[in-house]
Amino acid sequence: MWVIIFIRRKKGVLDNETEFGKYFLTTTRVGRRCSVSRFTVLKWIKQGRIEAVKLPERSYRIPASEAEFFAKTLSQERSNDE
Repeated sequence: MWVIIFIRRKKGVLDNETEFGKYFLTTTRVGRRCSVSRFTVLKWIKQGRIEAVKLPERSYRIPASEAEFFAKTLSQERSNDE
């Protein structure tokens, strides 16, 4: 189950779907969905494995479509390893 958040518009920060057509998730939510910590998600962002938007308050938001695609890919990789 995905929990979708909206980002408030502040000085150039991305808005919710009405402006860009995307919903965003926190690193914690993506980590829970992928069964990893939020720090692992941050590492994946820095490695370029997940597309994310950096916010001014030192946090990231991941587009829901990107998070869903990554979770499916990760699930397939894990099932191939077994």
